Amino acid sequence: MRAEASGDREAAEGVMSAARTFDIRAYRVTNAKFIGKTIAEIEALPKDVRAFILRVRRAEALIEPSPELVLREHDVVAVAARSAVQATSGNVIGPEVSDLVLLDIPESTSW
Repeated sequence: MRAEASGDREAAEGVMSAARTFDIRAYRVTNAKFIGKTIAEIEALPKDVRAFILRVRRAEALIEPSPELVLREHDVVAVAARSAVQATSGNVIGPEVSDLVLLDIPESTSW
């Protein structure tokens, strides 16, 4: 599969690699560094990586984020970033959580 993901071989019809350069994961905001900050401020924090907040859960409500949205303690955020960044630094926001509804974000298959 690695060869198929890198383009060295053609994948069988209907089969695709599970390897992803980017990933979307959900984190509960518990780090005081992020509480009370806007989405724009948080997305600007990592100077050496790019990370984007795609959606926010506040209690039972799903919120499409705007740059001015201020995060609160215990909000859950869907973060898109490189898989390696998610694996090594994602939990700096707070613990990773399973929230399939929050992560049910349409993505385009055409580039």
